[in-house]
Amino acid sequence: MSLDDILDDKIEDPRDWSKPSRAIVARTKNTAIVLWHVGPHIEEQINQTGTHDVDDLGFTEEPPEGISVWEGKMVGGTYCPASGDYDDVDLKGSFRALTDDEWTAIREARCPWNENDWLLTKGTP
Repeated sequence: MSLDDILDDKIEDPRDWSKPSRAIVARTKNTAIVLWHVGPHIEEQINQTGTHDVDDLGFTEEPPEGISVWEGKMVGGTYCPASGDYDDVDLKGSFRALTDDEWTAIREARCPWNENDWLLTKGTP
């Protein structure tokens, strides 16, 4: 069973899987971590791995040094029905600079996005 099949079966899941997830990533010379995130793709990966460490989350691109925004989706993976986990899942996307509004949110120590924007609305297939 593919990841797409599993995602298609998540009818009860109120999250919008068609929308790319976002994350604020901070990278120094020796480490990179996710500071804030929204969207089911990265949320599931963080839940499955139990970490915010970029090295363990399966990003397909290396984050730039400093603070950046990642936007992307989970790709690949094999579903294991016994454990309910996905094996060999990657987070494919790209990194970009923060907008002024995103920087303002970070200076105010809050997530720059509203997580409700990643929920399905009534009438969405």
